[in-house]
Amino acid sequence: VWSGDGLQLDLHQPTFDIDGRALAIGLRVMVNIIEQAAAH
Repeated sequence: VWSGDGLQLDLHQPTFDIDGRALAIGLRVMVNIIEQAAAH
């Protein structure tokens, strides 16, 4: 998410800097989806 300050960089650039917090949240979401699918 762009904070509104500084450059708004394209996601497909080598200068893209991922937010580690977003990565951790995405991982938890995907694991939860897999666990729910496996339970049914």
